[in-house]
Amino acid sequence: MLTPNRRGLAAALAASARSHRLGRLAPLLAFPLLTACISYEPAPLDPSRILQNLDRVTWSPPVNTSSTGLSPRELAALAVTHQPALRALRAEVGVARARLVEAGLLPDPAFGWGAMDVVAAQIDTGSSGAQEVISGFGVMFPLLRPGERDARIGTADSRRTEILLRVLRAEWILTREVYLASVEVAAAERLLVQTTELLDLASSTGEYFERAREAGAATAIQTNLAQGQLFALDLERVTAQARVRAARQSLNALVGLPPAFELRLTQEEDPAARADLERTTAELTACAVQHRPDLAELLARYGTAEQGVRLAVAQQYP
Repeated sequence: MLTPNRRGLAAALAASARSHRLGRLAPLLAFPLLTACISYEPAPLDPSRILQNLDRVTWSPPVNTSSTGLSPRELAALAVTHQPALRALRAEVGVARARLVEAGLLPDPAFGWGAMDVVAAQIDTGSSGAQEVISGFGVMFPLLRPGERDARIGTADSRRTEILLRVLRAEWILTREVYLASVEVAAAERLLVQTTELLDLASSTGEYFERAREAGAATAIQTNLAQGQLFALDLERVTAQARVRAARQSLNALVGLPPAFELRLTQEEDPAARADLERTTAELTACAVQHRPDLAELLARYGTAEQGVRLAVAQQYP
């Protein structure tokens, strides 16, 4: 039978052993609590700083504009190369290629620790040791279902093709808009020239009627009519100038140039366009069905949807 002193010593030794075991388990038990304290703070958005950064952007002409100016074909090539929206869209192609590589990789093994052995030992025997702690660690290798890897690769490849065709469609639309914008600039400038010539003619006519009225060869009504026509043509000239500025700014926005940049333009006839016009309606329709990028993008979306269904079917395997 233990004396009181021996019983106190045994209790102290048992308490010391339990505290030693709890001290070894404390870091493992505290790890979930520490990870639960991690939080995310959103970064503030300052619009004024963004505008200041835009003001610091400088631009230099990517091409040497000759004295004859740029043709619509050269403008379209410039726009397709330097248009900011297209450059951002092309960045998605790189992401799609990375997703394609990722789809072909096997799942990463998962390393974890389960506390149920420690809890069961505490409930059963009142104590737990290193054996229960070590047995809680485990490595799990996720297994792919039959055909799942091929379906993932097919889905990622179809998505990459869809984005490539989306870039092609955007380039096609941008090229068409650049051609139309260049024609609008040429028409607006031609109208401005004609309006200026009429204004000069009306000005000389108004001066003629003014001198004729002073000489008694014209009435005041005729002079006032000529002066009214002069004011109307001056208003048309101002309108034509505004149309030229708007057309040029629209063209600069399509090409990706600053609004105030002056481009020298020339309206050269595209020989390919004339050759296309010589085709029959049936030939043009067949060419459109086979080569229009928007139709090709729709077919690519259909392929992506089919691959998604294939992946969903593969993931149904238990």
